[in-house]
Amino acid sequence: MEPKYIPTANAKRKVRIIGLPADNTAQPSQTANKKRKTGGIIEANFTHDEQQRRLQRLQRFQADSPPSTPTAKSTASSSPMASSSSSSSFSRIPNANQSEQRSNLSESQPVVGYSTQITKEYLRLTSAVDPATVRPPDVLKKSLKWVVRQYNQKADYGTVVCSQLKSIRQDLMVQHIRSKFTVKVYETHARIALEKGDIGEFNQCQSQLKILYAMGQPGHEGEFLAYRLLYFLFSQHRSDVIATLHVIKTSQFQSDPGLEHAMAVRAALDAGNYHQFFQLYREAPNMNGYLLDKFVDRERVRAMCILCKAYMTMSLATIVQELEFDDIGACKRFLKSHQVTKKLFKNNTLQTKLALPILTNALQRYKRVDIRGQL
Repeated sequence: MEPKYIPTANAKRKVRIIGLPADNTAQPSQTANKKRKTGGIIEANFTHDEQQRRLQRLQRFQADSPPSTPTAKSTASSSPMASSSSSSSFSRIPNANQSEQRSNLSESQPVVGYSTQITKEYLRLTSAVDPATVRPPDVLKKSLKWVVRQYNQKADYGTVVCSQLKSIRQDLMVQHIRSKFTVKVYETHARIALEKGDIGEFNQCQSQLKILYAMGQPGHEGEFLAYRLLYFLFSQHRSDVIATLHVIKTSQFQSDPGLEHAMAVRAALDAGNYHQFFQLYREAPNMNGYLLDKFVDRERVRAMCILCKAYMTMSLATIVQELEFDDIGACKRFLKSHQVTKKLFKNNTLQTKLALPILTNALQRYKRVDIRGQL
């Protein structure tokens, strides 16, 4: 029987509070290598054997470097070596992106793997892919079942589950496999990453899923469209939020419950309606709540700034009910983590006027989120 990934979305979620070559300065000799100027271009007269040796070295260099478009300076060169090989030009030193492009083979060079190993540790590609280490789709399906089984048995996420899922994704990538199974792999990894709070890995998966869905591959597109919108609300990328809203309005998933919930969250945030936001937080469907967990503290601080302006004092019990804390203890820990001292909520009553400047200053820490989801 095929094991299935079992998310714990319905369980009570605990919110954590917590260049150019160097100039040759040596004097030129007066013999065969004497330099001469012709039309402002410096040339060197080499013997036939020297030209052949230089050409061989050039060819070896190009074999190890990605092809590059000749610059104007290189095309202007008229040395005998360049003229003897007009189609060859020196490649620039490859940067990090070029190295990644070289390791991730081009579209015309897919790898056909034949490894039968179920498990494989994830390693970044630093050289040409060996087909003997790449698993074909049939083996990868067995690998995914094994990983899901390990996760359901509480295996370590970082060293086992995440590493194995990334190696499956890598084998699919180097073989250029974009199928329903590929979508299943990315969806599974994205859900597990959400459950484990790995927002960076989730973002990588949802970015690839966006491409796969656009190619027409079937999957849970409505569900992940909701996750994408909530992720951009968390990262506060307004341009991406607007672009995602445009996609939603032109899609066929507007009646999806998870997507309707994400749209309602966006509307509540835009209106500054913290009461509606925390109601939606309590009733989050699918795995929307795990993404809301990532920025619920930000909205709690923002809501408390509003409450502090409206009330002279406020009981912690009211704050717990209004802002969806688990209990008064969780509310106290939240206040302490934002530099609200214990004397400001003595007898379980918050002195709002004294707490307001502290909370206003604490809100600044939530202004920017990086690509890995860190504040």
